[in-house]
Amino acid sequence: MGTSIPLFEFDLFTIIRAIDMKTEDIALFHRIVETGSILEAANLLNLPKSTVSRRLQSLEESLNLKLFHRQSRAITLTSAGSHFYEKTLVMLADLDRTLADITDNKAELTGHLRILIFPIPQIMDIVSKIFAFMDENPKFSLEIITSTEPLDMVRNNIDIAFMVNETFSELDMVAKPVISEDMCFFASPEYLVKAGMPVTL
Repeated sequence: MGTSIPLFEFDLFTIIRAIDMKTEDIALFHRIVETGSILEAANLLNLPKSTVSRRLQSLEESLNLKLFHRQSRAITLTSAGSHFYEKTLVMLADLDRTLADITDNKAELTGHLRILIFPIPQIMDIVSKIFAFMDENPKFSLEIITSTEPLDMVRNNIDIAFMVNETFSELDMVAKPVISEDMCFFASPEYLVKAGMPVTL
C-alpha cells in the first residue's frame, strides 16, 4: 500500500500572510536553505545563531507549518518547506526587481500629465521648471492648459493644477501652497489727481 504525501498549496492569501511577517524573515529562511545550516546562515547575515533560530521558529508558527526537519548535525527541508521555498523564491526575486526599478535614479519616466496653470507671472515661472523636467525625461509627455476660470479637474482629466487661492474650489482635492506673493496696486500721481484715491477694488 502506497503512502499518501500531503500536498501544500500556497495561495495568494498564504503569501500575503508571509509578507506580513516581514520579508526579512522569508529572506532569512532562504539563507538557511541555501547554506544548509542555521549557524552558516547566522554567520552570513552577521547575526547570533539564537536570533536566527528564534526568527525561523516565529516564521513557522505564523505559517503553522514545519519548514525543516531538525537533526543534531543537519537540517533538511520538509515537503511544506520545499514548496514554500519555491513559491517565495519567485516572490522575493520580483520584489528585488521592483525595488531596483523604483530606486534606480537613471530609470526613465514615462507617461502623460495634464497640468492646469492660472496665467499670472508668478505661477508662469513654474513653467520653466516643467520644461527642465521634460528635458531630463524625454519619454514623458505633458499638456499645459492655461485658464483664468476654475475648471472641473475630474471632468477635464486634469492631473495637477497651479491656481491662486481664490480660484481653487475643488473641495475633494489635496491643495498645498507652492509660492506666496503679496499683490499690490499702483497708480500714477496724475491718475490719482484725475480719478481720486480708490477706496474699494
